[in-house]
Amino acid sequence: MSVRSAPVTGVIVHCSRDTIEEAWRDLRSHCERRKYIHRAEKWYGICINPSSKQIRFGIGLEFPWKHDANMERRTSASQNGEVPKVGRNDPCPCGSGKKYKKCHMP
Repeated sequence: MSVRSAPVTGVIVHCSRDTIEEAWRDLRSHCERRKYIHRAEKWYGICINPSSKQIRFGIGLEFPWKHDANMERRTSASQNGEVPKVGRNDPCPCGSGKKYKKCHMP
């Protein structure tokens, strides 16, 4: 007898004081990576203001999982517990499309 597993769905909660644009970009990128790692059909994200504890916004990703070479690169290091080495002129690992030095470089 085989047991059929239910489709995977997940949720992430972020606390952020960043601008809505920055917080949305970061939360979406995190949701995309987790959805890909878990081969999920749906993944949701909620952003909360850490001071007021109010929900700022939420996002939902609902589309079938499919293999993607770019997502493999973005997720492979995080699955192994490694921190990817990123050069200042490399694309930012957050998935924004900006160079690292213009996005998340300290």
